[in-house]
Amino acid sequence: KAEIKAACLILDSITIDPKTAHQFLVISDDRMSLQHRCKRRNASKTPERFMWAPAALGSVGFTSGRHYWEVEVGDKTEWKLGVVRESVDRKLILPTLTENGFYILYKEEENYIIFNPCTALPLLVKPSKIGVYLDYEGGQMSFYNADDMSHIHIYVDTFIEKMYPY
Repeated sequence: KAEIKAACLILDSITIDPKTAHQFLVISDDRMSLQHRCKRRNASKTPERFMWAPAALGSVGFTSGRHYWEVEVGDKTEWKLGVVRESVDRKLILPTLTENGFYILYKEEENYIIFNPCTALPLLVKPSKIGVYLDYEGGQMSFYNADDMSHIHIYVDTFIEKMYPY
């Protein structure tokens, strides 16, 4: 916990890469937030763009170091966030498993879910803000309720390529 508190002293500022954003996502002018819309926006088909799911990546990926950022989720009923490998396939429908490059926390209605294996997490307090902590060399990716810094889940793996906020 002391390591997390030390990392939190420097909060990474994550901006969204518009070239990766699915065509149903609208990105704010400051590229700090996005919204899902039912209407397609005109978006060029770039190799970086997610075609199969409403997703987007952060503008900067990580190949070393410890990084912490927070995502305001408010009272939204559905969201997915975390990190993904640079090589994640953005054109096909793939399960969001770590073996496919996804290290995510998923909320659907009242359920908070992690994958590998698919497990519902019994959260007693509903977070309005999620803290994401990546320790690249340490091979750890953790989620926290940023409101009270309670730990939600940790993925442990060896990261060998660039990891992007998702």
